Amino acid sequence: MKTRILSCFRDFHCIAGACRDSCCIGWEIDVDEQSFRRYQTLTGPFGEELRANIATEPDGTHHYILEGERCPFLNEQGLCRQILALGEDVLCEICARHPRFYETFGEVQEMGMGLACEEAARLLFTDDHPLTLLEQGAGTGPEGEDGAVYDFLLEWREQCFAAACDPEQTIHQRLGALLLLGRQADAALQGENFILEPAPELCPGQGLLWLERLTELEPIDGEWTEALEDGLAAAEYPELLEDFAEAVEVRDYERLLVYLLFRYALKSVWDWEPAYWINFAVFCVLTVELLDFGRWLRNGQRFTMQDRQDTARIFSKEIEYDPDIVEGLGDLFEQTEPFCC
Repeated sequence: MKTRILSCFRDFHCIAGACRDSCCIGWEIDVDEQSFRRYQTLTGPFGEELRANIATEPDGTHHYILEGERCPFLNEQGLCRQILALGEDVLCEICARHPRFYETFGEVQEMGMGLACEEAARLLFTDDHPLTLLEQGAGTGPEGEDGAVYDFLLEWREQCFAAACDPEQTIHQRLGALLLLGRQADAALQGENFILEPAPELCPGQGLLWLERLTELEPIDGEWTEALEDGLAAAEYPELLEDFAEAVEVRDYERLLVYLLFRYALKSVWDWEPAYWINFAVFCVLTVELLDFGRWLRNGQRFTMQDRQDTARIFSKEIEYDPDIVEGLGDLFEQTEPFCC
């Protein structure tokens, strides 16, 4: 198997009790069937406690019974009592994998870390080296028609990476170029002639076009609600967008964009909708930019690296970890500039 990972994540490890936003708080924790069966064989008081803290739903799925918002096995130091008692091998699948994401294409597996994890966000934005893809092992992509699509999209994604990192263009010009690349790839997969058109013109603050819609989502926690409120309040001060642009690093949005392209662009191997995944990446960057603007204003026109990591983490936690949201923005893209142009 060939594995491929974004370079900033190569040295990732969980920071456990040092984490300010533990993944063991505020999330429903599902227990996969294999782990559930294994837990039935554990002996002693801890095995009994573990089984007592698992609920089984009428549909046969299992999950831990939270204590308020907390996993029952999270101690006061922010450490997992399962690991302390029995080692990491005892963890159920979702706990063992988080915050990793995987995408497999034949004998090639891509893996990265989701930005809902604050350590993953820190690594993405503070790593001083250019983002590259690191490969290890050997393997080929899928065969047949899927293989041909994979090869085409792999080369196309490299074009997208180049557009995202073009130092001669502003971040908004890069986003416009990416939207055009998405439409071209859509046409190519459908065997249609693509009429070259000007790249859409994007501007700071464009996320305001859909920020109200995001208020309709059920918030995971108060951080998301506060971030949206800050973003909407910032809409009253469009004249300050230029000052804000000087206070943030283009490099940060570039790295966020590369992360999004790596995580999502090749999903179009399976659904043949590269434009959708480019639209999603652009949507994410423009929304995070507006949330950043709101935080910058709330902080008295200051924006730190911690603010950068926090905003990306809050956005990722609310959006990226809900498949219904990630895969269900088609109507927004069909009705909202710049996606529908």
